[in-house]
Amino acid sequence: MGNLNKNSWGFIFALISAVFWGTYGTFLKLMGDAGFKGMTIAAMSPTIVISFFLAKILFNQPKALFISKKILALIALHGIFITSGITFCYVQAVSALPVGIVSIISFCHIIFLMITTRIVFGYQITRKKVAVILIVLVGLSLVLEVYQVAGSLNLAGVMWAALGALLVALGATLFKYYLTRGIEATAVFFYTNFFAALTLWCATPLWEIARETVQLTSVHGYRVWLILLGFALLPLVGSYLLYGKAYERIEPTYVSLMYSLDPVTATILGFLLLDQNLHVMQLIGMGIILLPVCYIQYMEGKEPDGGEKITDHPPSVGV
Repeated sequence: MGNLNKNSWGFIFALISAVFWGTYGTFLKLMGDAGFKGMTIAAMSPTIVISFFLAKILFNQPKALFISKKILALIALHGIFITSGITFCYVQAVSALPVGIVSIISFCHIIFLMITTRIVFGYQITRKKVAVILIVLVGLSLVLEVYQVAGSLNLAGVMWAALGALLVALGATLFKYYLTRGIEATAVFFYTNFFAALTLWCATPLWEIARETVQLTSVHGYRVWLILLGFALLPLVGSYLLYGKAYERIEPTYVSLMYSLDPVTATILGFLLLDQNLHVMQLIGMGIILLPVCYIQYMEGKEPDGGEKITDHPPSVGV
């Protein structure tokens, strides 16, 4: 991979993954405008992920599906409660708070993540990390225009958003834990989404997803399939693949830091494709975000490949 070391490639994978994931909201809007129901989209997302990663595993490494019963049980709980819980908390939060506020609170999962990865893996909590996170939060508040929010915040909404952030941190910590136990990232993606999908399929079965897709295709034609193809390739398959590669190379806190580019991508796409406004303060916020992101990528990219230290058997997770 040229002259770049493992850390540098980890940051690059995380950055591109974040940009891909930033298209998620745009595709949700396009699919909603095409007539897809919210629950159909929610059930379709893990279905696409399951289909791709199962095919990839069976073609490349079928043995990756065979993991210990204890790890599988943990992954099942992860999918059912954490993956599904994140979606539920987000829906509850956005029903009570502006999306910008929810996004800011959600990004604060990185604070929980620093603590959990310190406990489980021994990663250091440094002044550099804290400073970069605080600067990025300022930039995000400008990009998401949270300063325009008037009135008091809904306490229940804040609690749901905070709980969602905690679940994101726990999920990210567990994902890194699975990798340290020798579980393939593709297998983790398959199983967590499979168990999450089981709950969603109860509300929207696979045949209902197919029926709605065929019905909307008859109305809008090939445009529906173009939207679905982009939805599958960018925020789902592409983002997941690069996310896994990033986690194999750098620590979780830095992967989450790169995901501060998610709302930047969403804002730019909203301006280009959805006729949304783009203000000067938002551009300033983007610059504020990019500066520390580029700095941390440059500084950590200079570290030798052996610089990341992870215990082979994290003591805090009794599996």
